[in-house]
Amino acid sequence: MPRNANTVVPIEQLSPEDRKKEPGHSQDHWYALAGAYSGGLTVLDVGAGTGSGLTVLRAMGAKEVLGVDPLPVGPDVLPINVKLFRDASLDIVTCFDVIEHVEDDVGLLADLLRICRYTAFISTPNWNVWKCANKYHVREYTPAELEALLQGQQYVCWTSGANRVTEPVKPCALADALASYCIAVRGPGCTDEQWLNLQSGAAAAAAEVPRHISRYSKWSEEWNSEAKLVYAAEPSPVAGYVALASWLNQLVQHAEASIVSEGRNPVMDCLRYGLATAQEQLKIIEWAHSVIRGDR
Repeated sequence: MPRNANTVVPIEQLSPEDRKKEPGHSQDHWYALAGAYSGGLTVLDVGAGTGSGLTVLRAMGAKEVLGVDPLPVGPDVLPINVKLFRDASLDIVTCFDVIEHVEDDVGLLADLLRICRYTAFISTPNWNVWKCANKYHVREYTPAELEALLQGQQYVCWTSGANRVTEPVKPCALADALASYCIAVRGPGCTDEQWLNLQSGAAAAAAEVPRHISRYSKWSEEWNSEAKLVYAAEPSPVAGYVALASWLNQLVQHAEASIVSEGRNPVMDCLRYGLATAQEQLKIIEWAHSVIRGDR
């Protein structure tokens, strides 16, 4: 399978300060997808990093959530080796954008399936799109190579494009994957009924992802894209601004007490979390106008 032709930088050997500088929230669409199946269940997140995904899983109803990582940089993440977990000790295991960093991918997959009772959720980039450009990746997988890694397993696949707004999450066959894959692999304790429910709910779970990531983690570029799409869908500039105003109102109509803190982008926090003091609403309106004018 395509390995990184350049010198690989082991991400777990970065300093905590440098690790925190790496982009965050880039897997939150996959956490939202797994969260749709996690209500009332225990979840282990392997490679949790900052722990941002744990917030998504908890908010979507997981009973208990534990995050582990060789280099934990979040208060909820522990440096526990997955090999120390007992067999079938948690209901669901998530491992998002981790397996491409690991030399022994076969061994990692075996551990994930050993630990989970029901399902292991795994995401990884599509080599046909990214070509191992990431200096931290040992390898990436073409669809055929990922299929070979999963040989003998029962699984469901979803995919998304590089821009999660214009190419949202959808179920797919591996061969039809876009920029990245997410795979739910059947665990040893998953009953036929549970597996059938997961399969039959694949499209519905994917359809809910945009709503959930809008609450947690969209990047500013994605919000810019979505605002432009809302505006451009209308036949005239006036109609576009009306639609944009309606869209923004829906985002902030259930306003909560502000959690915006110093050093964070207040506009992105407003959009993510539905924060809507009068001052914050004005900032959102100013942001929307700047997007449509092309300033952003």
